[in-house]
Amino acid sequence: MRKVVVRKDTLEELIIDKIQRVHSRTNENGNTTSIGFLLPVNTNLPNNRKRVIGWAYWIAVGDEARKALEKNLRAVQKVAIQTAPLTPLGALITGVVTELIIPTLGEDVIYAITDEDNRNLFINNQTYRHYGNGKGPGGVEKITHPALSQGRYFICLSNDNFRTGVDATVKVLALVEQTVLEDKTFTDMEVTPRYRKEMLQEPSVRQYRFPFPAD
Repeated sequence: MRKVVVRKDTLEELIIDKIQRVHSRTNENGNTTSIGFLLPVNTNLPNNRKRVIGWAYWIAVGDEARKALEKNLRAVQKVAIQTAPLTPLGALITGVVTELIIPTLGEDVIYAITDEDNRNLFINNQTYRHYGNGKGPGGVEKITHPALSQGRYFICLSNDNFRTGVDATVKVLALVEQTVLEDKTFTDMEVTPRYRKEMLQEPSVRQYRFPFPAD
């Protein structure tokens, strides 16, 4: 009885897809916010294995977000004809595309990817550590290091505009490899060598004398 792979699939799991309001500095609700998310859990069961290959985030501000998403979809459809259908973030993780379009015009947003402790520091405008950050109308990044492909993370957002709030479109997607196995019985053939013993007799030697004529 042995385990054999009967199916292996690569699945996209959309974790976040929302528009997040980030208030201005003068808003009574504060100008910082965060979105927490949990990555899919790796499993190693006897007949089912699940592993996060990587994940990616995409952030864009305002109406330009929709236009950028449409451009990304068209770009992926052009280059992914030979592959299984993928979303733009899935294509980025697998390497089908090397970059995605983000808005270059519009209001800025400050963003950072953190754990829970550093999320609290970010919200309170204190020095924090991050796994990726930036400032602008948009940002995108893929993360494939195994050590960062498990656990809970936060997308932290801040708006340094004095009076104008912004709406940030936030997407997070994980790419998961799922393997299904089953037990199968195999008949192993054992080859046993056969030996044959042969008895050989010693050769018998006889001597003969022949007369030769003299010169």
